Amino acid sequence: MMRKYAQLGLVIICVLSIGGLLVMERRYSHMKVFLEVADMFQTSDAKLKCHQQLESLRTQLERTYLALTHSVEPSWKQTALSGFIYTAFYSPHDAKVTLLMVAPTKPGACRLWLDQRTVIDVVATVSVLASTNDHWAMAVHCSNTNVTTTPLMVEVSGVSLPIEVLAAPASTLSISENVAVCVRPLNISSADEIELAEFMTYYNRLGVANFYVYDEGLPTNVKTFVKRAGFIQTSLNSQLIQWNVPVSVDESLMEAILKADCLLRSGLTSKYVAVLKLNEYFVIRRDQFNMTSLLAAVLQPGQVLAVHERLFCDEFPDDVIASALNYPFVTLRKTRFSRNDKQHRIVIVHAGSLVLLKRLLRGGMSYAGTSHISYLSEESAHLNVYTSCKHMHFWLRKNNLLQQLQQENKASFVDIQLTKLHEALFGSKLYKQAIHQKSSTYHLIA
Repeated sequence: MMRKYAQLGLVIICVLSIGGLLVMERRYSHMKVFLEVADMFQTSDAKLKCHQQLESLRTQLERTYLALTHSVEPSWKQTALSGFIYTAFYSPHDAKVTLLMVAPTKPGACRLWLDQRTVIDVVATVSVLASTNDHWAMAVHCSNTNVTTTPLMVEVSGVSLPIEVLAAPASTLSISENVAVCVRPLNISSADEIELAEFMTYYNRLGVANFYVYDEGLPTNVKTFVKRAGFIQTSLNSQLIQWNVPVSVDESLMEAILKADCLLRSGLTSKYVAVLKLNEYFVIRRDQFNMTSLLAAVLQPGQVLAVHERLFCDEFPDDVIASALNYPFVTLRKTRFSRNDKQHRIVIVHAGSLVLLKRLLRGGMSYAGTSHISYLSEESAHLNVYTSCKHMHFWLRKNNLLQQLQQENKASFVDIQLTKLHEALFGSKLYKQAIHQKSSTYHLIA
């Protein structure tokens, strides 16, 4: 009898133990779910805090970069007697300030401000860059007699202007190897982030380290992109240059000041410089060369480089894939081109000297026969220009080239030398940054 009670007790204990185990397992399951949810929220919060800290650090570094690279904003300022001054540069090497201006009279003196209380009045020497019937585009030179102090401001014709002291870029290349590109004035209808990303990435791959983009009315997002380009892609330096040229300034004088500013601005950071539009691409047809090695081999001091110009008519696309995907890069699309073998285009000059300015001002089309021009054959290099040909038919007809263009337009063409950079363009940091401002179509392409 006692044995039966003992067995019953054991059964009851087993049942209670199993029941307790089931209850504890259920409670553990609830607790596990709670802990997993809590851990998920805690991890997400930690990631958010980490992201915020990284973003804060990135913002601080970017502000420091922008402060160092964009300390002076050039601007046209009016002087007395219908004159305008634009920029001033100081060269520590020869202790001289060079100021660019347009005026009906030549200034005889200039004043250098070494600090808020110390000034030096010096005689101005003037170099005429271009002229019209009643105005001159001039480079005004003011020597600093106190060579131990860098002047802060220069005053000419009663107007003061901050002086830019251009430092060498933080680059592995020395000044003797650097190449710069000045991008002709852009406005809201002539450029966006994608086009600038393509242009800068392409030339940076060719060895261009410095970009100077002239702003004639760009939207805020494009201005920000240009200023941040060197921060995004550290192998290049970019600077946005305000170009608020007065409407009263003659076009020939404006062109002289623009190219003079480009030569002086690039001279302390680069040995060579090109003044290009955003749709112009210098193509080297030899894989063993980049721009620095090519220019060192073919360009002598005092010479300018002239190459063939290829005109690509971008209103004749014939690329089904590129059209269907809304291909973002103009250099990778098949299109039609016209080539004029008789003409060369002056493209690149030595930076830093206004001696070459007159040659650069004549640098539209140039014909062979002058010793100061280094000509490259089309098998070595050429300049691709991507533009609409619809508005050029009158000029082509005048020069008996319209029939040639129509015959060549029967076949589409894509420059194979440029398609080699397909992965480089799509994989560039600048392009990835630019597509964040674009539609989802660009994200799918990327």
